[in-house]
Amino acid sequence: MLCSNLRPALPHLLWRRLAGTATSRTAAVKRPEILSVSLAFEDPSAFRVKSLGELLRALGVFRLCSFPVLVNNCGKLMTAARTILGRRGFSLLLRPTVYAQFVAGENETEIAQSMGKISLLGLRPMLAVPIEEDLGESTGEKRYDYNMAAMLECVRMSHSNAWSKDPMMQLKITALLSPELCVKITTLIAQQPYDLSLLVRAMDGEMITFPGLEEKEAAHFLCGLQRLNKIAEASVNKVRVLVDAEYTYMNPALTLVTMALMKKFNKDGAWIWNTYQCYLKDSRPLLLEALHLSQAEGFCLGVKLVRGAYMDKERKLAEKECRVDPIHPSWEETNKRLDEQQITKLNLKMHLNYNHHLSFKMPTQKEETFVPCINDL
Repeated sequence: MLCSNLRPALPHLLWRRLAGTATSRTAAVKRPEILSVSLAFEDPSAFRVKSLGELLRALGVFRLCSFPVLVNNCGKLMTAARTILGRRGFSLLLRPTVYAQFVAGENETEIAQSMGKISLLGLRPMLAVPIEEDLGESTGEKRYDYNMAAMLECVRMSHSNAWSKDPMMQLKITALLSPELCVKITTLIAQQPYDLSLLVRAMDGEMITFPGLEEKEAAHFLCGLQRLNKIAEASVNKVRVLVDAEYTYMNPALTLVTMALMKKFNKDGAWIWNTYQCYLKDSRPLLLEALHLSQAEGFCLGVKLVRGAYMDKERKLAEKECRVDPIHPSWEETNKRLDEQQITKLNLKMHLNYNHHLSFKMPTQKEETFVPCINDL
C-alpha cells in the first residue's frame, strides 16, 4: 500500500503493497505452529476475495508488464496516450485497468474497503509514499514540506484504522532531502564519518555545523532532518517506518540518516527500519556493519531485505564511469552468492548473542528461501 502524491496537480493516490503476516517477526518470538499453516503457498484460498474480472485484469496487467519494451517506455507511452485520448479518455482507459490493479482507492473510505479485503486473507497492508528524486530533480523546500505532510497523513491512516495490529509504512528520504545533498554527504562521510549523535542533536533543533557543508547545504540538511524527526515522532509506538534504499551513490547518506533515527527512536523496539538491497555485491558487509553499529550504539535494528530495483541504471552508470558493476551478474547469481536465508540466520544469531532484538522484513517470491527463514524464528 503506497501513499503516492507524485505531482501537486494529482490527488493523493494510495497504492497497495501486500505484506504477509509472517514476513516480519521480532527475533524473540517463535510461532512455528502458526507459520506452518500460514505458509501453504499452494493454497488457492488467497484468491477467494477476488472476482473473476479482477483475476483476469491482474493476469492481463501482469502479462503487459512482462514486455520490456512497454516497461522501459511507459512514460512516453502514457504521455502519447494522454495527448491522443485527452484527459478524460486517458482516465477511462487507465482507471479500470492498471490504476484499479495497483491503487487501493482515492479516499479513505475506498482504501478502508480494499484493506478490509486484504485483512480477510491474513495479510497486513502497508502504506507507503513512493515519492523519490534523483540528481537534477530537486523540487525545493515547499515541495519537501508537502511530501512530509503526505507522510504524516500515512502515519495517521495507518494508526487510526484497524488494518493491522502492527501497522507499517514506507518512505524514501529523497522525498524530504535533495539527492544532490545526499550525494555530497556520501562523499564527505567516506573521508570523515559523521557521528550519529551530531544528527540526533540536529533533529532536536540544535544548530549544528556539519563538516564540509556550505551554509545553504547545512540549512537544508537541518530542515530535512527535522522533517524526518517529525515523522518519526508521530509514528513511534504506533507505526513502524521502513526507509527505502535508493541508488548506491547516495545510499551511504541515506543509511547515515536512518541510523541516526534508529539511535533516537529505537531504544525499546524497532520503529525505524533500514533497507538492504541483496542484488548488491556488498550488501552482506553493509548489513554486518549495521549490526555492529546498533550493538555499539545500543539501539534495536530494523532490517528490510529486498532484491533491489535500480539494476539497469546502476550498471549503466558503472560502465560509464569505468567502475566494477556493483550488481550481481544475474538473478540466479544473486541467489547463489547472497542467499537471504543465510543472511537472516546470521543476523538473528548475532543479535541474540548481543542480547538485543532484531526485526526484519524479507519480501521474496521464493518459497524455498522464505519458509526456512521464518520457521527459524
